[in-house]
Order: sequence, then structure tokens, then C-alpha cells
Amino acid sequence: MKKKRGHSVWIFLALWSCDFSDPVDLSGVDKEWREYQIRSKKREANILAYMKSDVEVTVWTSLLELSTWRDSLLERDYTVLTPSDAVLRKVGLQTFQDLVPAGRRKELNACMGRHLIPGRFQYREGMDTTIRNALGENIHIHGNQIQNVELTNLTHECERGNMIRIRGVLN
Repeated sequence: MKKKRGHSVWIFLALWSCDFSDPVDLSGVDKEWREYQIRSKKREANILAYMKSDVEVTVWTSLLELSTWRDSLLERDYTVLTPSDAVLRKVGLQTFQDLVPAGRRKELNACMGRHLIPGRFQYREGMDTTIRNALGENIHIHGNQIQNVELTNLTHECERGNMIRIRGVLN
């Protein structure tokens, strides 16, 4: 029994002599992780910056950057209804590539404007509502359809704006 008491006292004295004045960060967050988070937030300050990093929407992002809506997307909140590159290939990628020349900017701006909703629109499955796009046109949402185009639950929010994936293109 004396040995047990001796060991207990020894362990107690060893722990008591430890200096706990410098707290240990047990959360796992170190300097590099904090810097990554800061860079990540800066990179996704607006929806256009996020879209540039999303490899599935490169064509749509390029078209938005060519349009006159680019500056508005950097400065204000918009919800962007975005088809993926795969969807654009399905509906005819050439149609959208034809909008690139500077002579077709009016058509490009109209196409992009149909897919922009001023402010932050929050889609919920099964909703039945009418919203107004950036061109001032009313768009009816019923269930998971917006003008016969399927809305998905794939959304991303940034500090400025958000993106909702769609499986088609609005006419």
C-alpha cells in the first residue's frame, strides 16, 4: 500500500509542477488554416469570384464576364440561375458561343439578364411564386420548375450574391 500512495503523491506533484499558464490550442486551428480561411472568404466575396472557381460552370461564367452585368455582379447582390457546361452542351453550346463576338453584346446581355434575379432569392422545393429578373420580366416558379426548366437544390451563397443551378436555359 505504501507504494501506491507514493506513486499517487509523485504523480500529483508532477502534475502540480506543470506550468499551464500558456493555454494550448486544442481546436486544431493553426495559423496556416486561419490564413486559408481568410483567403477563401476573400476569393468568394462575390458570386462571380465563386463561379470562376467552379469548373462545372466555366462557359456561363465567361459569358457573364463579357456581359454588361459583370460590374453589377461585383457590386450588388444577385441570384444567378446557372446552367452547367454539361447542360449547355446538351441544349446546343454553339448557340452560346455565337454570343461572344462584340457585335452580339445586346443579345448576350439579354440572355444573361434573364438568368439574374436582383437580391438574394432563396429557392425552396415545392414553392409557387412569381419573381422578377434583372430585365424586369416576371418568371413563375412552380414546384421545381422555372419556365419549364428544372431548378436544383445545388446552391452556393457568397458575401455578395448566390447561385442556383438549373438544368436548362431560360428563353
